[in-house]
Amino acid sequence: MSMIEKIPDPIDLLSFFESEPFFSDEVDHRYGYAHCDNQGMKLVFSYAALEGWIQTTIEYNGEIISQHLSEGVESFELKSELKGEYLCSEIKHTDSVTQVEIRLKPFISIKWNTLIT
Repeated sequence: MSMIEKIPDPIDLLSFFESEPFFSDEVDHRYGYAHCDNQGMKLVFSYAALEGWIQTTIEYNGEIISQHLSEGVESFELKSELKGEYLCSEIKHTDSVTQVEIRLKPFISIKWNTLIT
């Protein structure tokens, strides 16, 4: 089991999600953030630093329409570019690499891409 060793500062996550975590367990280092848009779309991002996983759930009008989880996460970070700020991670396993990109502006967008190596 790997643990997430590099995580953005809590203030930066607060700024990115525009809200405090809706779930916070300081003992087990598990956290959950949510972001809603004005079209009924909701992103839930959660992670467990000691267990090494991140998860996204997308809901539309209260119904789950997509859910992804990756284990073996060593880090995730916030990056900025011309299109805006986004949260990203690259998860490397023996036989695959998964890239995760989460954007909230101008609309909620999640990409989970896995390449078998």
